[in-house]
Amino acid sequence: MRTFKILNILLAFVALVSCSKEKVNASPNIVIIYADDMGYGDLHIQNPNSKIPTPNLDNLAKEGLRFADTHSSSGICSPSRYALLTGKHHWRSNHFGVVQAFYFQTIANKDTP
Repeated sequence: MRTFKILNILLAFVALVSCSKEKVNASPNIVIIYADDMGYGDLHIQNPNSKIPTPNLDNLAKEGLRFADTHSSSGICSPSRYALLTGKHHWRSNHFGVVQAFYFQTIANKDTP
């Protein structure tokens, strides 16, 4: 009888806990889309005359917040990826040849006086 009473109390406690209000997560949902070889005007939301259909990205942009004034410190993608993944500026790293865009001398620089 005592076991039955304890089991009922435990069951009632579990039922009350499961009926409690769920905690609402106040953190925002953040989506970062990083794409190679994609120009500013490739998305229809940026350029209505774009010939590339991007309906899902356009819907995300309509529903969310767009940052339209961005700048790149390099013409290749590895420095910007390095900055995104590490939180450091690529020109302050010691990984020369991997994240430095123009570390090695080009052919044009060798022949130019």
